[in-house]
Amino acid sequence: VVNYLKKVKFYTKVGEKVWFDSTGAVPAKFDVVNWQQAVNGEVQFKVVGYYDASLPNGQQFVLNADDIVWAGEKRE
Repeated sequence: VVNYLKKVKFYTKVGEKVWFDSTGAVPAKFDVVNWQQAVNGEVQFKVVGYYDASLPNGQQFVLNADDIVWAGEKRE
């Protein structure tokens, strides 16, 4: 089955390319999420970056450090 999967490539309805690597796995894609406490005390989840193994080296990991709020409302 893996030999066939390696040949499969298609696009989703939103235009994202889907393909399988040499092991039959889909390349990893993750959002980096920062849990931030809102003024009202509720937790909000803010995407501050991503990892996409399907992109070329040097473009796979992006982190917007300025958007991160650390414990105690610290920015550093």
